[in-house]
Amino acid sequence: MKILELKNVTKIFGDLTVLNGISFEMESGQSIAIVGPSGTGKTTLLNVASLLDTPSGGEICYFGQKLDVSEYLNIRRKFIGYVYQQHNLMGEFSVLENIEVIAKLKNAYDLPYIMNLIKEIGIEDIIHKKPSEISGGQKQRTSIVRAIASKPKILFADEPTGNLDPVSANIAADLLISLAKNHGIGIFLITHNLDIAKKCDYIYNLDNSGLVGGRSGGI
Repeated sequence: MKILELKNVTKIFGDLTVLNGISFEMESGQSIAIVGPSGTGKTTLLNVASLLDTPSGGEICYFGQKLDVSEYLNIRRKFIGYVYQQHNLMGEFSVLENIEVIAKLKNAYDLPYIMNLIKEIGIEDIIHKKPSEISGGQKQRTSIVRAIASKPKILFADEPTGNLDPVSANIAADLLISLAKNHGIGIFLITHNLDIAKKCDYIYNLDNSGLVGGRSGGI
């Protein structure tokens, strides 16, 4: 099932055109990596595709339907999860409480499901610790579970391994992609790391000429 489609999307800030005629589509459960030089609009593309920002032109479609801006908030709440470079965990809460909070806010709280995710990603022994008591890799694993705990249809990840050392980055990327796939969640991943991008089903390169790519390893 096609869950996301961009049709000739543009984004303009003043006199600067950041996105110019971007089109692509994403099927349920697919993983897509966006790579490219700094300053070419990768994060802007993620923000537009994930409904955090509105396009200047073109169409954003979810589940085959063109969206109106008035529908953005409801789609984000029901179907979208986010993982960022900064884990943004709340220091006064335990690991488990940090994971639970978004699912509760989205009315998707399911403790057995959450505990299964925690077991799959291997952080059972730290769920009662505070963020200050765990490593950077453990914090990012926590943020991955937090994003998936609300049962999104698509997960947007902006440089999710950017603050980790190479070994931890590869482990976190493998866990993110495999965990999402195991639960039928699509992944839209922004990264500068081509090795991590190759773990995805498709790689697209974004530069000043637009968005090009195909099957993983094809560029």
